[in-house]
Amino acid sequence: MKAATILLIEPDDQTAEFLSQAIEGNGRQLKHVRSGKEGLIVAWRDFVDLIITEVDLPDIDGIELIQKLRRDHRTQRTPLVALTHVSQPEKTADAMEAGVDRYLLKQPDAVEQLLQFIEGLGPAQTQLEQAAQSAGPGALIAFLGVRGGVGTSSMAVNFAHELGHKSGSEKVLLMDLDLPLGSIKGMTASTDDLSIIELTAADQPELTATDVKERIIPPKGWSLSLISGVSHPGDADQIHVTQIGPALQTLRASYRFVIADLGRSLGPISRLVLSQANLIVLVFFPDQQGLSAALEIREALFLDGITAERVVFLSNRPYPTDSLTVRTLEQQLGGSELMTVPNMGDNIALANAMHVPIRRRFPEARGTLALQEFASRAREIVSAKRTG
Repeated sequence: MKAATILLIEPDDQTAEFLSQAIEGNGRQLKHVRSGKEGLIVAWRDFVDLIITEVDLPDIDGIELIQKLRRDHRTQRTPLVALTHVSQPEKTADAMEAGVDRYLLKQPDAVEQLLQFIEGLGPAQTQLEQAAQSAGPGALIAFLGVRGGVGTSSMAVNFAHELGHKSGSEKVLLMDLDLPLGSIKGMTASTDDLSIIELTAADQPELTATDVKERIIPPKGWSLSLISGVSHPGDADQIHVTQIGPALQTLRASYRFVIADLGRSLGPISRLVLSQANLIVLVFFPDQQGLSAALEIREALFLDGITAERVVFLSNRPYPTDSLTVRTLEQQLGGSELMTVPNMGDNIALANAMHVPIRRRFPEARGTLALQEFASRAREIVSAKRTG
């Protein structure tokens, strides 16, 4: 069993040193930070087993800190002690209401009471061990078009809707990362979404699962939540690439499925997403040119260290034109998983114009049924990867 990790949020170094000597040992490790924001970073990053905090902090109100810790699922159940010099009764009441387990004043017997509380926690597994045995973060599924105009965004948004139809809209998040200009906001007629610019511009320690979910309202008629793309091509430069990785961690902790529509981009943001994706869907037209482009993209992914089992192909044939047969495609793809969506060009165009899922407008069409089958198959693949 790993040593229990205790986080101490204490501005005063002398107090921190005194507590460290009293607490460490007997299988305990203490991490000390001096500010509330540092405390949030460590608490959410390191899956600590106990948090001890001063209420009077230099950068953030102590009650607000406690509320943020209790709102986030990573620290929602972590034992939390307020050890403070603040003796105001109203502050004690506020802290208890916000979610602390104990409120201790810095008096001569405070350390003894604190040690008794720690001993009372018992030899339970650490938070990190519990997390390792849980289902883990939500699945990240990336849609990448092998060239423009293959219907990547239409496939991604309707795929996300199918997952949400089965799992619930609150469990499925779609991110529009089709740069320099995304189209999903227009497809869904969304008005209350959180944009990728706002998401990556946020002060990361302040970004919690609850904060994000409170700002995302599912588009009317769609079984998904949405983070929209940029409204103007020039706005893509405002995305903070360094924040994409931390944002993905927070989002995957909040949703069962996170779907990223990358369009045809293989820029820095897309490559970062692809490196973390559980499943990559390559969307292509089933002609020789489309197949060749798909195979070239697959080779590029292999060179980036992405293994073959993480890649599936989605053949999107919008109209009944001359194209390669399914057997020919399977032979040339060399054993890679292939799913096909047939003859839905007019249907998808009309559904997009009406801002509704294709399931809602054409529930019995072959293309709709094929998309539903693909969504079910993708769930199976992702589930097998996460439990295998």
